[in-house]
Amino acid sequence: MAAISKTKKPPANPRTGRVSKAESLVVEAPPVIELTPGALSSPNAAQYVGLNNRTLANMRAQGRGPRFFRAGGLNSRVYYLVKDLDAWLEERVAASNGGA
Repeated sequence: MAAISKTKKPPANPRTGRVSKAESLVVEAPPVIELTPGALSSPNAAQYVGLNNRTLANMRAQGRGPRFFRAGGLNSRVYYLVKDLDAWLEERVAASNGGA
């Protein structure tokens, strides 16, 4: 949410002598903070691991693929922890190299 601060009043309207409310407010944007998310939504997780979102959903339904959790009830959105996605990718690399 942008911080609103009242600073110097702009000059009044010469005809009415009033300052409009919109002109008297200065909006300052908050600083940009880059965060690495701890969890990704299903579409973002699919992109992260290089799969189609539908493929990831099918794997989830079959009990395969990375660990996931739902943020709420049975029909709520599915999320994946980034560390679980990384671990799952690492397992796939190890399996494709014969466990080396």
